[in-house]
Amino acid sequence: MKKHLSWAILIVLFGFAFSAWAYQLLPESIAIHWNAQGTSDGYGGRGFVFLMPAVSLLMVALLWSIPSIDPRKKNVEKFRDTYDRFILVFAGFMTYLGMLTIAANLGWIENIAAYMAPALGALLYTAGSLMEKSRSSWFIGVRTPWTLSSETVWEKTNKLGGRTLKYIALLMAIGMIFLPKMLLALIVIILAWAIGIMAYSYFAWKQENN
Repeated sequence: MKKHLSWAILIVLFGFAFSAWAYQLLPESIAIHWNAQGTSDGYGGRGFVFLMPAVSLLMVALLWSIPSIDPRKKNVEKFRDTYDRFILVFAGFMTYLGMLTIAANLGWIENIAAYMAPALGALLYTAGSLMEKSRSSWFIGVRTPWTLSSETVWEKTNKLGGRTLKYIALLMAIGMIFLPKMLLALIVIILAWAIGIMAYSYFAWKQENN
């Protein structure tokens, strides 16, 4: 567990170092947001490049502390290795996203969505794997009143949710590379998935009780 945390912190620190190196090369005002077409539509001071590593560090610390405060900590320990790998991938994703922002402002890349797609796909795929292996807890997995009230419903819902999320991750990674304008469609797919999996948990619970 500590090995995963050490690597996650090293990745975030690399993000800080890269931001510090790029700071002097960037103009005073940089692009910090891009629309679905990959066109920059939001700007801020170049100091923004330090925000992503700072947020990454805080999120890694928060994610790492969650198991210790979860009332069902013993369940979390059963899939802790998978959870720790998710934290590591998350740290890598956030650092990579910060580096993409810098690269786009330095003129190294043009279509930021195409470069972000594989990383986003990897993050979602890892999240899907985490859901599949998760056990009932208050912070990790698909948590609805019905999954939290039944171990069987939890297992059915999270296995289905994790499996389908991995398919969505692959679709997103491939689709955004070749068709960056698919971003909005993929967001709709994610929302539909979330609503569908919550509905499934209810019907699975209802079936179990009947």
